[in-house]
Order: sequence, then structure tokens, then C-alpha cells
Amino acid sequence: MKIATNISLSPIGGITRRVKEMQRKINECDDTHRLVTIEIHPYQRLTVENKHSKIYKIPLPDSITLDSIYKGLRSLEGLQQRFEPTIQEIERILDSEKVDVVLSEGTYYAPWCLYQASRRARTPLVILYAGILKYETRHYPEEIRKILVEMENNFINPLFMYIFSSNLTRIAVEKEYGQLQRTKVVPNGISREFFQLEPKPDFGGIGFVGRATKTKNPEYLIMLREEMRRQKVNMDIYMVSNFSDMNWLKKKLSRAGIKMLSIMDTPRLRDFYRDRGIIISPSLFETYGNVPIESIATGTPALINNNMGVAEIFKKHNLDSYIIDFNDVHDVVSAIERYKNHRIDKGTRESLRRYAWDTIIEEYYQVCRQEIQRYQS
Repeated sequence: MKIATNISLSPIGGITRRVKEMQRKINECDDTHRLVTIEIHPYQRLTVENKHSKIYKIPLPDSITLDSIYKGLRSLEGLQQRFEPTIQEIERILDSEKVDVVLSEGTYYAPWCLYQASRRARTPLVILYAGILKYETRHYPEEIRKILVEMENNFINPLFMYIFSSNLTRIAVEKEYGQLQRTKVVPNGISREFFQLEPKPDFGGIGFVGRATKTKNPEYLIMLREEMRRQKVNMDIYMVSNFSDMNWLKKKLSRAGIKMLSIMDTPRLRDFYRDRGIIISPSLFETYGNVPIESIATGTPALINNNMGVAEIFKKHNLDSYIIDFNDVHDVVSAIERYKNHRIDKGTRESLRRYAWDTIIEEYYQVCRQEIQRYQS
């Protein structure tokens, strides 16, 4: 089976993690499947071929930059015209590669282009929902948000097959766009590296990992630092993110005493989790939330909001006590003090191995095979 999918430009996003794990599985030990990855980026055209996978790096349309993708648009038809050359190129790739099924990930412009191309090529399609634009773009200018929500609505069709990373996400999407008939909930996977080392007995501060977006709520770290000072709690706060040097929020966080760290590969991220006393994820909403479950897998406790899809996994594995209300910063500091010496027990870590990426990707394969069979019948 040959699968085509898209990858995000964010090096620390969930889509990137998923695609890289699919590439690893297929290139290392999978003689049955092939993966074609589409990346739309602001650089030159490039094709990278590995053992059983291929990456097509397609440049943005002429005169379009990452900052101007949606700028000046009045309708979704305008976006269609702007990306028409890109959609046509992806359609040619799907045809030349003889792709069996498209696994579209997310609802931004890149998966939208892949989705459009798959419809034209009449290729079986599975939509893996990653992020809800209607929630993530609430702070955007109204004219841009209107187009993004319209674009997301374009993905909604009761005939399509959907994979959701959590019931939380499925319920939220159906609340906004109506009931979907064909869905499956498959939680995100956990990379093998996070299970490789034993937990450390000591601890070193509070960790936060995530993109600098409103949904991830990084500004919460400033309120947390202020409350810790009031309570005379002395712990460093570390943030791993992909800030640019000129990012205003990075400067604001630095002034508050937050220690800023650049993005990390998987082994270094594992060590970061393992070295911390606790990880916090004060996200306003997350369709899943890889960071806290990765931290738990290394043995380090993680505090999360109940409005994260990964809370469903916490509840299944008796980690409910780590689900807290981040609105009361005083109570959050108390929870940090209470759990910072905890290490996750061996039994819980072992039980989480059922979510190893190799196992989760097999579930994706199963859904994709079923969709191919449905098209052929």
C-alpha cells in the first residue's frame, strides 16, 4: 500500500512527529508499504528519496511568503486560485507515484491542497484531524479567520473517513460542523526513545514544550513565575520552543526569568523531560497533546488541563491526579510542589507501550486499507 500524506513546517508539531515516525517505520522494517510525503515550503523544489519513502518539497506559489498566504484574500475561491499551481503539481505526484490512499493531516493550507488534489485524482482519502481551526484562530483578524474557518468546513463531508486522536476532538468537531458517520479514534503514539531510560531520582525545575501559539498558552509561564515568587517557591522554569530571535513573546518570557531553550531532536527531548521535576501543559485546548504523555513515558509527571485529548489516556491509566484546573495559579503552584518528587512507576510506563508509534501506525494502515477497499467495491 502506498500512502501519501503532508508534513508541517513546524519541527515540533504533532503532524511532523507522526510523519517522521511513519517514515522511520517504513524505512526500517516495512517491505509492504511506501510513503510519499508532500511538504509545501518557502524554499526551492526538492525531492528526497529514502529506502521506502519519498519527500516532495514543493515551493510556495510565486510572490507568496509564509506571512502572506492568506493576506488580501476575500474568499476561499481566492485561496484556490492562489494555490492552483501547487494543487496541480500534487495531483501529478499522486498520479505518477500511483498512490493508493491519501492520509490528509490537519486542516491548514498544506493538507487542504493535498485534499483538493486527492479529490481531482479520485484517490481514496482519510482525514486525520489535527487541530481545530475554529478554535485555534479565534484571535486572528476576522477577514482571515473567516477564510480559514471556511477552509476547515471544506473538509467536512459525511461520506469521508475521519481519524480523531481523541473523543474530545471528535465531539468538538461534530459540535461545530455536524455529525460525521465514519470515524475512528486513534490516540497519537509515543516514540520508543521515551521508554529507553530509567527515570531519574532527582529533579531539576519545571518544563514546558510547545509552539509559541495562543492555544498552547505560553504566556501562562509568566503568571506562574509571579505566583511562585509570591509563594517563595524556588524552581527554574524551562521552555522549549521555536522562537525567532525577534519574537516579542520570547523577550517578555526572558524578562520574567523563563529559561529559553531551542527545539530538540527526540533523544535530547527525552533527556529534557527526564531531567525535569515536572512538565506542565496549560493549553487552552488540544486535540491531543503529545508532550505530557511523552513526559510520563520517561517517568516524569506532567500536569495537564482537562480540555486536552490526552486526558482520556491519563484517565485510563490512573493518572487523574495530574489533571488540574490551570485557572487558579495558586493551586497550580501547590500541585507542582506536591508532585515534583513523583516518578511514574514501572507498571504505568509499561502499560503505555501499547501506544508505541509502530502500533498506532498499524491502526492507520488498517483504516487506509478499509478505505481503499470501499472505493474498489
